[in-house]
Amino acid sequence: MKPDSPDFRQNLKNYGHEYFMLDMNMKKIIVIAICSVLLLVSSGCKDDSTQQGVVATVNGQPIFLEELEARYDLDHLSWSGGMVPTVAQLRKDYGRVLAGLVTQRLVEQELEKTGLAVTDEEVLKAEEEVRADYPPGEFEKVLVEDYIDLGRWRYMLRQHLQNEKFRSEVLRPQITLSFEEAEGYYKEHLSDFYLPERVHFLFVSGPDRGTVEKARDMLAAGTPRAEVLSSFSQLSIRELKMREDRIHGTWKQLLAKVEVGQGTPVLSGESGYESFVMLGMLPEKVLGPSQAYPIIERLLVEEKMQQAYADWLEARLKSAEVKVSEHLLRPAEDETPVPDLTLPSQKGSDIFDLQNSTGES
Repeated sequence: MKPDSPDFRQNLKNYGHEYFMLDMNMKKIIVIAICSVLLLVSSGCKDDSTQQGVVATVNGQPIFLEELEARYDLDHLSWSGGMVPTVAQLRKDYGRVLAGLVTQRLVEQELEKTGLAVTDEEVLKAEEEVRADYPPGEFEKVLVEDYIDLGRWRYMLRQHLQNEKFRSEVLRPQITLSFEEAEGYYKEHLSDFYLPERVHFLFVSGPDRGTVEKARDMLAAGTPRAEVLSSFSQLSIRELKMREDRIHGTWKQLLAKVEVGQGTPVLSGESGYESFVMLGMLPEKVLGPSQAYPIIERLLVEEKMQQAYADWLEARLKSAEVKVSEHLLRPAEDETPVPDLTLPSQKGSDIFDLQNSTGES
């Protein structure tokens, strides 16, 4: 059954846009999300549109019930067992998730058509990068403990790579940004590029007190950070530039008691032990055009890519054959009819944050 409701097709565009852009911003977090979504998913499925369990097809390519359920679980990881959703709400939620899966299929088909399909080698390379973050044998242990099927995890990883490649190889080449556009934005938003006075310091953390103390003393004595890091294992040194009103209370008190070049006492923290080395105060300033340009470029290019994606999806939906199982669209006998799979409109997101974009806060 091919849905002809204008709302349903609009929902595909809305949710697809939200799902795609969110997925591209997840980076390392996608690994956690992939693992979490698999907790209730069984492994394996046959790529056969005639198989039972097909809930929709996109240009003849099936979407299976188990995939729909997995995506639904991903969207509801924060559910803590409160109010049980109604059947009507579940139908709407599943419709929203299905819209996202439809757009994923369209992205996959676009990559295949343009010769940019994600290869097994690319998936393997990405998997190796993930495994590198775990001690030997720990990655497999995590999968077993969380009842995660490795094949299913790789399937989700492939979809993430598809979205990344679609973004970089299909959308990005379409985008151009003129100097006049960037200059105009800078002049219109000059106040956004004001940086107040900030505290400049080093944050030193490690697994044991002795290591952090020695590293702190070396840094306070002027030893280069690279040399300090090479002298200890499992040591972290971060350079921070923060507004005073954004510094944690305990940190703020410690930094207020030391002079430039001095270190604070070692404290027990979330990551073991931590200390600070004061580097000084940075005066307030307004970023000049050359300093602001990378930020402006990132913002305007992102806006244009979102529009390019919306235009691409609208065009594909006009020609795509999307068939949805009538069981998802038809209300049960004891259920109030739900004529349309109405989805919430995409909410705006603060993709531009001057403090974060400059590595400062």
